[in-house]
Amino acid sequence: MRVLIGRTFRYDEEDTLFVKGNDYPVNKKLAEWIVRKRLGQIIPEIKTNGKGNRHLKDQKGPPKDKMMKEKKTK
Repeated sequence: MRVLIGRTFRYDEEDTLFVKGNDYPVNKKLAEWIVRKRLGQIIPEIKTNGKGNRHLKDQKGPPKDKMMKEKKTK
């Protein structure tokens, strides 16, 4: 998990300093502790292929609204 730090603090158990504005890879226990103490927020990981490109869904247009009638205009 990655965590974006919102406030600079020192974590005594691992003897590390977390600086405001940086993101760090942490384990799940530490990430939940940081969020619970309101010191930062969890960043979702984005899967990439080997070249560094992000895998994004192909969007072919807006989703269809099932409540609307389809009308053909001339």
